[in-house]
Amino acid sequence: DVDMHLAVPARALGVAKALGALPRETFLVGCEPAAVDDLVWELTEPVRAAVPVAARQVQALMECGP
Repeated sequence: DVDMHLAVPARALGVAKALGALPRETFLVGCEPAAVDDLVWELTEPVRAAVPVAARQVQALMECGP
């Protein structure tokens, strides 16, 4: 299993650079929760509502291309 909470973009970009595979542009699209006090498996309603917005942003970035 891959835990994206442990993903470190800077580390991934460092590996890509070392391999000579660093992309020209890198985009990070995410959602910051309002509170992290309660550890729950389900998305809160505001985060659930943000998912389609983030997906549209990713789609727009992909359509622009290099």
